[in-house]
Amino acid sequence: MSYPAAAERPATPRLPGLDLLRGLLAVAVAAYHLSVWFDVFRTGSALNMAMAKAGNFGVSTFFMLSGFLIFRLQTWEDIRREGLGRFYLKRYLRLAPVFYLAVGLNLAFRLGFGPQPSPRMILENLTLTFGAIHPNHALAVGGWYVGLVVILYALFPLLVRLRDRFGL
Repeated sequence: MSYPAAAERPATPRLPGLDLLRGLLAVAVAAYHLSVWFDVFRTGSALNMAMAKAGNFGVSTFFMLSGFLIFRLQTWEDIRREGLGRFYLKRYLRLAPVFYLAVGLNLAFRLGFGPQPSPRMILENLTLTFGAIHPNHALAVGGWYVGLVVILYALFPLLVRLRDRFGL
């Protein structure tokens, strides 16, 4: 069974409750990072552990929920009409500029690093391929997330095509 063509199928409605949940999850992650960076709670305290759990849960859930929502709304017909090149360019421009800025600031101020990053790690970050090699090679705090999103975007058209073709 395959999905009807986009023109035949009614538009998939947004789910405002899930958008709200994504916002709350993002706040949980930001609160966790701020509490760590500014040493708000004593390390190992109950509040510190609660913030860590909220941050870890928030990141994982935000990632899965975002993948679900984009997969739910996008069709193969949309991707085909847009063209694969434009599809990938739009996603690159959504991720790369802010990521490169964060990497530049981290390198300039030596934030969150031990020894100087290797030329290989710098190349992985310039090409956004570190997620496929090792997420901890990201040269920006939290950059591992960008590495995983790049992998999702790389596979996304194929997954949507399979879903629409075979009704998965």
